[in-house]
Amino acid sequence: MDEATVVSRRGVRLPAFLNRPIPVWQIVLCALLFHGPLLLMRLPADTYDSQFHMSMAATYAHHWFNPWNEQQLGGFSQTTYPPLTHQWIALLSHVVGLTSAFMLVQGTVILLLPLAVYRFSRLWTDARSASYAAFCSVFLGSLCLLVYQDGQIGTTSSSTLFLLALPSMYEYVLKGRRSDLIFGLVLWCTAAAAHHATLIFGTVFFVAPLVWHAFSNYREQNPGRSLLEPIKRLVIAGGAAGLGVALVLLPYISSLRKNPIKQMPIPHQSRANFVLSPFWGVHYWVIPFGVLALTLPYILIKGTQRRFLPLFVGFYFALLFGLGGTTPVPRWILGRAFYVLTFERFTFWAVLLTLPFAGMLISVLLDRYGKKAAVLVSIGLFLTASVAVAWNVLVPIRSSPVDVTQVINFLNSNGRDKYRYFTLGFGREISKIDSYSNAGTVDGEYNSGRTLPEMTQHGAAELTSSKYFGREGIDALSAILRHANHYGIKYIFVRDAYYEPLLTFAGWRRIATLNGGDIQVWTTIGIKPARKIRSPYEPPVWQGILWGTLPFGVSVVAIAMVIFRAMKKNILGATGHQEDLERTEEHIAQPAGVVNRIALITAFPPGRGDLSEYGFQLARVLQESFGLNPVIYADQHSGLNEEQPGYNVIRCWRFNSITSFATLVWKIRREPTDVVWFNIGLSTMANKPGPAMAASAIPWLLRILGCNTHVTLHAFSENVDFQHAGVPFPRLYRWGSRLATRLLLLSNGVHVMLPSYREQIAKIFGSSAQRVFVHPHGIFGYKPDQSRVRVETSPRAILAFGSWGTYKRLEGLIEVFPLVAKYVPNAELWVAGGDHPKARGYLQECASRYREMPRVRFLGYIPEADVARLFGSASIAVMPYNSSAGSSGVVHLACEHEVPIVASDIPDLKELAAFEGLWLEFVAPDDHQTLADRLVRLMTDSRLTDEIRTHNRQAVSKLQLKDIVEAYLHTFVQTARPSQQGDPLPSDVIDNTSKSQIPECG
Repeated sequence: MDEATVVSRRGVRLPAFLNRPIPVWQIVLCALLFHGPLLLMRLPADTYDSQFHMSMAATYAHHWFNPWNEQQLGGFSQTTYPPLTHQWIALLSHVVGLTSAFMLVQGTVILLLPLAVYRFSRLWTDARSASYAAFCSVFLGSLCLLVYQDGQIGTTSSSTLFLLALPSMYEYVLKGRRSDLIFGLVLWCTAAAAHHATLIFGTVFFVAPLVWHAFSNYREQNPGRSLLEPIKRLVIAGGAAGLGVALVLLPYISSLRKNPIKQMPIPHQSRANFVLSPFWGVHYWVIPFGVLALTLPYILIKGTQRRFLPLFVGFYFALLFGLGGTTPVPRWILGRAFYVLTFERFTFWAVLLTLPFAGMLISVLLDRYGKKAAVLVSIGLFLTASVAVAWNVLVPIRSSPVDVTQVINFLNSNGRDKYRYFTLGFGREISKIDSYSNAGTVDGEYNSGRTLPEMTQHGAAELTSSKYFGREGIDALSAILRHANHYGIKYIFVRDAYYEPLLTFAGWRRIATLNGGDIQVWTTIGIKPARKIRSPYEPPVWQGILWGTLPFGVSVVAIAMVIFRAMKKNILGATGHQEDLERTEEHIAQPAGVVNRIALITAFPPGRGDLSEYGFQLARVLQESFGLNPVIYADQHSGLNEEQPGYNVIRCWRFNSITSFATLVWKIRREPTDVVWFNIGLSTMANKPGPAMAASAIPWLLRILGCNTHVTLHAFSENVDFQHAGVPFPRLYRWGSRLATRLLLLSNGVHVMLPSYREQIAKIFGSSAQRVFVHPHGIFGYKPDQSRVRVETSPRAILAFGSWGTYKRLEGLIEVFPLVAKYVPNAELWVAGGDHPKARGYLQECASRYREMPRVRFLGYIPEADVARLFGSASIAVMPYNSSAGSSGVVHLACEHEVPIVASDIPDLKELAAFEGLWLEFVAPDDHQTLADRLVRLMTDSRLTDEIRTHNRQAVSKLQLKDIVEAYLHTFVQTARPSQQGDPLPSDVIDNTSKSQIPECG
C-alpha cells in the first residue's frame, strides 16, 4: 500500500490526509481564500446594518469619550449598544478609512470563528471531527447571511468571542486552574463588550450544556467525590463573570435602567410562522442551515447518547427559537422581548451547536465512503455558502444601494448643516449620510436608541421606509412633519413619489433635484436653525470615560493574553487540557527510531555569515559519522566562490531580508523532513529589528506547519551588555531580544551550550524552559599536532580570532602588545576574522589606526580549510572581550589545537571553563598591565604552557562533536513524541547512553 494512503476503521482505503485532523492554520487559510475576495469587493458594506455600525463608529472616531450622538434620532446615547466593534472600526478608520476598517474587523471575526469552533467542538469530540467542524464553519449559510446581507457584526463577533471563552471556563469548573478562569473571564468580558443580545440571550444555549458536561466529566474523573467543588468553582466563575460584565457595561446598564425599551413593537419577518410564510422559512431557516440540515437525523440519533445529550438539548432549544413564530415556545419564554428581538441570530447559534455533530458525521462518512464523501461534502458546503452570499441577488428582498454623495455635499455646503433633515425612500443609506454629513437628523436605523415621542409611540422603524409600516408608519411621518420647526428640520430628500402628496399637503415644496433627477430636495418656510434637544438620557461625563476605556481596554488585554499564552504553551490559542491544535493521540504519526531527513538552516561556507564554520562542521559530522546527507538551507552571498563539494546546499535566504524568510519557509515545506535544525546566534540571520523578529518566528511557524523544529542557540542576549556594545536604545533592544527568545522557545526544542542559560530561561520565561536542552559546544575532530616543536628564533604568534567590533574589541590588546614585544622580541600579533554584522568597517578602521605599529598583522577572513593551520601556528590565543553571549567556539578551537588561552574574566567564559573542565588564564577586561604580564609569562614559561596543553587536551577529548550530534539526534526523536499531555518530553528523559561522553545533555 502506498505510504500516502491508509485504511480506515471500516476498511476503506483513504488518502492519509483524510485520516487525520485538518491543521487549523489550513482551515483559517480556507476562510481567507473564500471570504477574503468578498471582503476586498466590500460586499458587507451594502448590507442592512453595515452603514448603521459604520455611523456609530464614525461618532467614536470623532468623539471617543462622548457617546452622545447628536447626528441621528435628534440625539441618543450610544451607551445603549456595546461599543467594542465600533471602537475598533473607529480606530482603524484613521488609517484605512471607515469602510475598509469595517471590512478588517469583520474579516478578523471570520478568521477567528474556525478556531473558536475547533476549541468548542474539541470539548465534545476528537480532534479529527473537531477540525471538520471548524472547516464547516467557514462555509456556514447562516454566517454568510449575517455578514453579506444583514451586516450583524455585533452578533458574529460576540458569538465568536464567547466560543473562544467557553472552553477556558469549562476547564476551570472541571480542574480549578486559576489561569483558565482569568483567561476565560477576559474573553467573556470582551465578548460582552461586543454585543449585548448575545450575552443576554445566546450564551444560555452554550453555557448550560457545558456546565452539565463539566459536572458529568468531573464525576467520571473523580468517582465517589461530591460535586461541591465544581459547584463552588461554577459560583466563583459565574460571580466573577457577572461582576466583570457589569463593570465593563456599567454605562449600558445605567442607560437601560433609566430608559427601558417601552416603544411600540416593530414587525420583523424572522418572527413569522414559517409554515404559513414558507418564503421566510426558506430565508431564515433553509438558507442558513444549507447542507447541514441533512445532519438532523444523525443529530437526533447521536444526541440521545449520554455524552452528547447536553449538547443536543442546547441545540434543540436554539433550533426552536430560530424558528421564530413557527412554534409558541419563544413567545411563551421571552414574553415582550419576543417582539423586540430578531431571530436570525438564534438560527446562527443553532447552526454553531450543530457543528460538533457535523464533524463527527463527516468522519463517519469519510471512513465509509472515502474520497467520494470528501468531494460531496466539500461541494455541499461550498454551494451552501455561495447560495447564501448570492441570495439577495437571486431573490432580491432589499433595495439597491443609492449614491448619496450629492446629498452629503448638499448638506455640508452653504451653512445647511445648521438645520436637521431626513430622507424618504433611501433605505439603509440613511446611516451613510449620517456618517459623512455634518447635519443632524431625527431619523435613524437604531430603533432602541429612539427617544422622540413621534418615533416611539408608533409601531414603525425608520421614517425613510415609513410607507412599509402601514398606518403606523404614516402616522409617525405626519407627526414629525407637524413638529418640523420644533426640531429644526428644513430639508427632506425624496426618492419615492408616494410621499409627494403628503409633503405638499403639509406645506413643503421642491427646491432642487440631485443625481440627475433621482433625488428631490424639499423644504418649507419658517424653520429656525436646529437647537440641541435636551434629553434626560444624555450620559454623564464619567460614563463617557468608562465607555471609552473599559470595553476597548479589556479587548487589548485579551489580545495580549492570547499572544502570551500562545508563546508560553507553544500552541495556537488552545487551553492546557487540549492537545496541540494539529496533534491528536489517535492520529499523530510516531517518529521513526532514527532521524533520516534533516533540514539544516545555517550560514555556510564559502559564505561568511555568523556561525558558518559551525554549520559546516555539523553537516560534516552528519555525513561522515552518521551517513546522513542533510539539506542545507544556507545564506546567499555575493562572492563567486564554488560550493563545498559533496554537500546539498540550497541558498535561499539573505541576511536582513524579510522576504527571503518567506522563501525559506516555502522551500522547507516543499520537501519532507524529520527535523528542521536551526544553527543560529543573536545576529546570524538579521541584525535589524524587523527582519530579526521575523527570523525568530520561523521555527514557531514551521512547527505550526507540522515540522519538528529545533534551534541551537549559540548566544543568549541576557548576558550581553548592549550599552557597552554600542547598541542604540539598549532597553528597547533588551525588550526585543526577550520577545525574540520567546518566539524561539515556541519550537520543539531549544539547545543552549551552558547550564546557566537554561536556568536563566527558566527564571525569565517560566515553563518554556521545559523545551530547553544543554549540549556542549564540542570540538571538530581535527588531529592535534603532537610534535609541536617550539623554535625560539621563529615568530611567536599571539592569535586574536573572532567577529570584531561590538563586545569583542581590539584596542586594549593592540595597545599592550608593545609591552609584550619588549620581553618577547620575536612576538607577533595576528588579528584574524571579520567584522561583526553590527560593526561593519571596524577592522579596517583598526588596521588604519595601527598601521605604523610593527609586527601587528591583520589576516582578515580565514577560510575553513585554513583554520586548523592557523591555530597550529599560534603560540597563544587571546580573547579580549567586554561581555559575552555564548559558549565560545574560539575557546574550543584553541583547546583542540593545544593553544593556551588568555581570556577576559567574564561570567560566560568562567562558566564554560568550569562546565567543561578547561584551563583558561583569566584577566580583568580593562586590566592592560595584567594582560601583558600574563601573555609574557605564557610565552616564556614552557613548563606552564605544557601543563595547560595537557590539561585541555584531556578535557576536550570528551567533547567530540560526533558524540554531541548523536545526543542531538536522540533529542530530536524524543521530542517528536508527545507526552500524555501533548507536550514534548522534558529534557530529563534523555537516555543516559547519549550522555556518556559529554558533561550534560538536557
